[in-house]
Amino acid sequence: MSFPPSVLEDMARAQIGNEATAKYFAASMVGIIVLIASIRLTAIFFNRYASAGIRKSIFVRPPIITSRYIRSVLLRKVPGFSSVGHALLVVTYVAINLILLLTNINWATRIGIAKRCGWLALLNTCFITFLALKNTPLAFLTIHSYEKLNCLHQVGGYTVVALVIVHFSMMSDFMVTTGYTWLLLEQPQICAMVAGISMVLIGVTATFLRKMKYEVFYVIHVILFMLILITVAMHRPSLAEKAVYIPIITGCLWAADRIVRLVRLLWNLYGTRAHLTPLANGGTRIVLSRSSTRVIPGAHCMLWIPAIRPLESHPFTIASSTATTLEFVVSAQDGFTRHLHEYAVRNPGASLRASFHGPYGVFPNLNKSAERVVLVAGGSGASFTFGVALDMIAKVGAGSSTKSIEFIWVVKHRDTLSWFSKEMAQLVNCPLVNLSIHCTSTGGTASNSPPTTASDSSDQEKGSRKFSSASSSTALGMGASRVGSESDVEKQQNATRALEVPSAVHILPGRPDVAFLISGVVDSAEASDRIVVAACGPHPLMDVVRSTVADCVKTKGPSISYHYEEFGW
Repeated sequence: MSFPPSVLEDMARAQIGNEATAKYFAASMVGIIVLIASIRLTAIFFNRYASAGIRKSIFVRPPIITSRYIRSVLLRKVPGFSSVGHALLVVTYVAINLILLLTNINWATRIGIAKRCGWLALLNTCFITFLALKNTPLAFLTIHSYEKLNCLHQVGGYTVVALVIVHFSMMSDFMVTTGYTWLLLEQPQICAMVAGISMVLIGVTATFLRKMKYEVFYVIHVILFMLILITVAMHRPSLAEKAVYIPIITGCLWAADRIVRLVRLLWNLYGTRAHLTPLANGGTRIVLSRSSTRVIPGAHCMLWIPAIRPLESHPFTIASSTATTLEFVVSAQDGFTRHLHEYAVRNPGASLRASFHGPYGVFPNLNKSAERVVLVAGGSGASFTFGVALDMIAKVGAGSSTKSIEFIWVVKHRDTLSWFSKEMAQLVNCPLVNLSIHCTSTGGTASNSPPTTASDSSDQEKGSRKFSSASSSTALGMGASRVGSESDVEKQQNATRALEVPSAVHILPGRPDVAFLISGVVDSAEASDRIVVAACGPHPLMDVVRSTVADCVKTKGPSISYHYEEFGW
């Protein structure tokens, strides 16, 4: 039994319209990427290579004034979004989908509407899969790697769920009312129902499970995603109808990314050990006996320690690096990080087999693109800011334009400062760095002395790290060995002595006035200076930093750029 000629004609017209819609969708998404890339790359080129004289030119001032006004608006916080810029991007994305859904379609036929929703669901699935890949040119082109695009990935996911529900509802209604209910029991339609239910389950778990049990959500997410691609291809297997090409392309992109990550994981496995040191307040220091030539400040790696979790790798920001080591400082939260810390406490100084892939992330060369830098961190977000600061002071010299680095770190407990005692000792000895360390807990001691720089602490005694996600990987061998012949107690005592806070570092009690500190740097800068504010920490702190930067972006005065890393998945 087949459909009557009138229905077949409607399907043929819908097919033509849907193929055109696929081209318009692809062109629109590419257009957005090209627009963002053009703006970003132009800004980077101008900030890095334009001289102070060029920036003051009367021919350049009008576009500078316009761009600054736009940036001051785009940085503003709006309900439900991190900024006006993110909200505008999401609105543009949703608007494109609505336009493609509502145009060039026969509204007199339910099957036409249903098929348009089905095609858009497939197209959006391919797009959001591309956004989630770790190895794409997006990071270079848009200065946003996969973790920064997670917001659009989530919105795209909910868009797909909505389109799938409409598609299923309209097709079911059409088949029931026209007497083709029996089609629902055929294999293509059963596959469609499996795919639809899987997509809805992803939407439900993303809403209720993602923040509570991310690792469980991630496993469900990956399994259902693979099931969706297979069942969608079985739902529309005909190459002549062309819809099957979309899940094939999506699957190839996803598989290629996974293969690249697995190859890197296996390549970095040989001879790599993770040396664990427990720190105060749930911290763990991880030192990998391997480095990467692609390390940049503020980057993160997907770290795999099979003795802790054999089937998972997790993202951690690189706190510091050498030619032979990568160092991470991890705060125990839940799941993997909690188990990691508990293992380190039971086995201080343990050496575990480990590997990693990465690093990932994009950050500009501040030594050549900024005269003044403000780094703001809350808690373990200091992994990011210490990594940036240490990289900058290592590059100070010929060709560096940096005049000052304002380093602000807020912690709840004083003991947390010991996590980065070695890094603080390096910063306090650099005359460019102004340390402002704040402890918000009323317990413990704190000094009321002002923030210090190395230049004004010469009479004092010198003292000696989104977004993010877990990934499945192949379980390889595991093993643990103890380092050295010291007892656990001796190791712990030595670690504690080594991690004491340098005496030249003064700790201020209470929460800092971050807005005042950032504004002070801006007010003291020259009109030709370029200022970069980079921050990492909890959402309330990030909101304050973002709103302050937005307030400080003026049509006259120094240039101000903002870069952020946020806690959360």
